[in-house]
Amino acid sequence: MTLADLTAAGAVQPGCNFAPFNHTAYPGNFPNDGNWTPIFGSSPPTPAGESARPAARPEPPRQGGVRYTMTSPTIARYLRLRLEHPEAIVFLTSGAFCQAFFEDGVFCGRELGLAVRNLAADSEPERIPASGFPRRALEKYEKLLRHRGRSVHVA
Repeated sequence: MTLADLTAAGAVQPGCNFAPFNHTAYPGNFPNDGNWTPIFGSSPPTPAGESARPAARPEPPRQGGVRYTMTSPTIARYLRLRLEHPEAIVFLTSGAFCQAFFEDGVFCGRELGLAVRNLAADSEPERIPASGFPRRALEKYEKLLRHRGRSVHVA
């Protein structure tokens, strides 16, 4: 179908510049007019002799709060409480948050539907799995664990 056919059918007004890729109607958006402007994240053609691969960016710092090692005071405190209360699920409170580590964290993640994440520092060879919840939900989760026959120790 030509422009004359579309004009005759009334689909295009007479004098309309109708072309699917008319680079003269949109200057600066097509590479062949010498003034390349990126559209929708595209990039201009690579000039001869240059690499098409972008320069490597440094790795961004890890996000997500505190990272622990096996010698961190928090982990040492947790392990000490775990030895004192071997039958209980041990939660450490820190500000407005309660956390369980290691096997308690994995158990709580599975039984309570909490996210289990690795809180080990980059230098730590072993994983430190942990799960947690806001302190205001402590009664709810404590009740669920006691209903499942587990005792709870909160420190």
